[in-house]
Amino acid sequence: MKPMQVFPPKKWPGIAVMIIALSVSVVLLGLIERSPENSIVARVNGEPVTTEEFQFHLGLVKANVMAEYSRKYGIRDYRNFWTRSFDGDRPAEAAKQKAMDAIVRIKLQEMSALKKGIVDDISFEALQQNWKEENARRSEAVSKGQPVYGPRQYDMNGYFQYFHSNMQIQLKAKLAEEELMPADEELKDYYLSVRDQLYRKGDTVTFSVLRLALAPGISEEEKQVKLQEMEEIRERMERGEDPALIAHEAEENERANLHYSERVLDMRQSRVNSLEEPELMKRIEGASPGLVSDVFEERHSLAVVTLLERADGGYLSYEEVKDSVWASYMDVKYNNWVDHLQDNAELVIDKAVYQNVQLL
Repeated sequence: MKPMQVFPPKKWPGIAVMIIALSVSVVLLGLIERSPENSIVARVNGEPVTTEEFQFHLGLVKANVMAEYSRKYGIRDYRNFWTRSFDGDRPAEAAKQKAMDAIVRIKLQEMSALKKGIVDDISFEALQQNWKEENARRSEAVSKGQPVYGPRQYDMNGYFQYFHSNMQIQLKAKLAEEELMPADEELKDYYLSVRDQLYRKGDTVTFSVLRLALAPGISEEEKQVKLQEMEEIRERMERGEDPALIAHEAEENERANLHYSERVLDMRQSRVNSLEEPELMKRIEGASPGLVSDVFEERHSLAVVTLLERADGGYLSYEEVKDSVWASYMDVKYNNWVDHLQDNAELVIDKAVYQNVQLL
């Protein structure tokens, strides 16, 4: 029996990919039993992947593939999408590859969870049975007036995500106690490598705001006059005139609708302030001291902002964020561990079954 390849090896980097054309001898070895639902399309380190399971994962990736091709080729007409070719690029083959990539990664984690006693059956049939039993349990709880957390009923996609995420959490926790347990020095090194992205305190900024109040119901023509007035004031500020003195001068000339204020803001609260004063926040985030903003409209007024000072907030200490560092590092370490499993996995694909799987 001569092995045949459907895809070049680079399509599944690091995985030994063997596409096998089945013969009678293979059937006699029990590699596959053909029927629409239970045909085995592939094996991951010997663990079977049925066509039904493959079709399920194809359903999970189809929307992403369609979106990718829409962006890449500007597709608007999706008729016969899965049977078409775009400059030799076939979306059906791309979807199959994405689905198989996902299955390999999932199967390797499931096999590890099985070895560690977290789950007792990783077949697709068991997943479907568990889904039905979980929905039956939820239906009974609802009928008895008992609390049900989450949806009253899961669809298959939702149950798979629920099951797989819980399995991952337990597997990660188990590994963290055993082969992936991080040393304190590892955690400190990781903290230093990510603190700029994750643990930087917000800067403290001091800025001034010069506002010209707009009367309720002001006409567009009157607003344009006020806008021109503020543009002239802004030009004076650009030349170095003190906005506080400009406001004082306006008050002496009985133009009390021009108001000057200074404020200090902790940028850790920028999200809250962005909701209340989005235009103002746009102009001070990332700005350097001395900046005089453009004229903008917000909160029934025209305004100009000047950034006076920006104080570096520094970092949250390692001790303050140790739990967060541990959780973040374990996510990285876990993903690297799965990457390693995937790089060393053996994926055996049945060419005939694989090619017969259709996308609808």
